[in-house]
Amino acid sequence: LLPAHSERDAFYLGHVLNLPLTREQAAHFRFLDDRALQQQTVQAVTRFIRAAACQVPLILVFEDLHWADAASVELLSRLLPLTVSAPLMILWNTRPDRGSSAWPLVETAQAELGDRFDQVWLGSLSEDEGEQMARNLLAAELDGLVVEVLLAVAVALVVAPDVGDEHGALTALLDVLELRLVGLRDVG
Repeated sequence: LLPAHSERDAFYLGHVLNLPLTREQAAHFRFLDDRALQQQTVQAVTRFIRAAACQVPLILVFEDLHWADAASVELLSRLLPLTVSAPLMILWNTRPDRGSSAWPLVETAQAELGDRFDQVWLGSLSEDEGEQMARNLLAAELDGLVVEVLLAVAVALVVAPDVGDEHGALTALLDVLELRLVGLRDVG
């Protein structure tokens, strides 16, 4: 896929994938500062994605972009122009949080891609819809306590993402589900 830069790019792609390094490769990384390593890696990934998309149409999907780190956002911003010159589609979901590290990427995509960029806004779930979603996802009849915890998580994570402690709600959910599973195991 990478004839022009294959050996060098394979080196950086291997680093991203946390593949074992030879002594020579490890020595090379010692001489790069973090910024230079990031730039070389972004270039290698960009060349790889371009080459792959030219071989076969490609769709890249990124979940929960609002939690992306700066390096991931930078990489995605470098990949956006490829959607114009290669058969490449990039899909992501993110909360409509203008303060998140990913929001500048949304604005960049709007500005640079014009009508090639589209947004789908999802409305909030009602309490009944959240409960129905939980039942559908678990495909089982739930007792009242589990439904309460699921609704608390839905409120914290889906219905009103700005409210509550996400990790605390998730921890509460996992605790209740663990107790439920232990109870089911003890009965069986």
